[in-house]
Amino acid sequence: MTIAERIFDLAKQQKKRQSDIARFLGVRATTVSEWRKGKHDISASYYPKLAEYFGVSLDYLITGNEPRGAPATAPLQQIIGNNNSHNTAIAGDMCDGLSALDIELLKVVSGFGIREKTEVLHFAYQIEKEIKSGGGF
Repeated sequence: MTIAERIFDLAKQQKKRQSDIARFLGVRATTVSEWRKGKHDISASYYPKLAEYFGVSLDYLITGNEPRGAPATAPLQQIIGNNNSHNTAIAGDMCDGLSALDIELLKVVSGFGIREKTEVLHFAYQIEKEIKSGGGF
């Protein structure tokens, strides 16, 4: 399931209209309609607000899976921050199980704003999808 499909599935479950989503995000209703029809991708800069709107974690919105605990969520939380009250808090040593390259990536990204962090994360998920589909990168 794509992020857009997940968003509109949540909207259906919560009986929220496209116009409600548009008003919350400050975009035109036609923009949301184009997202639904797959004519345009949803900018990753909207992900935190959409997660807040639907009352789900950013992890769930992006991956479809709720975080299971600190080790699994630590890299994601460290990259995007914890601006969503529904995100799981990080506990313990966040570097357990991370390679030196993972830690270096987190150090670089930690200086980014939330928009840049979500763009990096979105790009990383696109790369992961291409690799898993056998297309490589």
